[in-house]
Amino acid sequence: MINETIRQLRRKAGLTQEEVAHRVGTPRAYISQIENGFRSPSERMAENILIRGIGLSDTEAQRVIRQWKLHKVGLPTELEPIADTQFTPIPLLGCIPCGQPKDLGSPSLRWDGYPLRVYEKADSYVSLPYASIPKGHRVFAVQADGLSMIGEVLPDDIIICDPDEKVSNGDMVIVKLDDGFTLKRIHFKDGYVRLEPANSGFKPIETSRIEIVARVIYVIKKY
Repeated sequence: MINETIRQLRRKAGLTQEEVAHRVGTPRAYISQIENGFRSPSERMAENILIRGIGLSDTEAQRVIRQWKLHKVGLPTELEPIADTQFTPIPLLGCIPCGQPKDLGSPSLRWDGYPLRVYEKADSYVSLPYASIPKGHRVFAVQADGLSMIGEVLPDDIIICDPDEKVSNGDMVIVKLDDGFTLKRIHFKDGYVRLEPANSGFKPIETSRIEIVARVIYVIKKY
């Protein structure tokens, strides 16, 4: 999908492969290989081609990247322009540990099954399309911190969470254990749960004392 999209956008901008390659700092053959499907760019390179090479705005480029990511996992995509009014701000409530459970240590953040925080006091906001958020759900965002979910989540990735979404076996979730919180995949066993890291260098956690805070519904990759 990204290959043909880059070709179409380049032609629409009236640019040659040589011009795009010069702007990005790559050989023309590299752009040709991408457009013809012989090579798949990294997300960072695709963004570089779209913004520096073709001249899209950051917002336009991110929309194309988002559609590409949806396409890669088999979800339906829609490439019609999305108006700014169709986006809604999601509060970014700090970091979530991906390793051993930790106290978040934030006096302005309360957890009562889901995080409650005055939106004006949020660290920042993440904009998401209205259509991507279930109506009436209390969606929030946190930033990944730690290495245990590498393979699925990298440090500084933005995790979009929904405390109102039903949690099923194998889902990625934020959980509370005693006074600590962590991000893991959850597996329900007979009388206990198993919290699985994505990184094989970390051990799973087995416990019967757990509170599920929210299900992860999106991961916005930082790199």
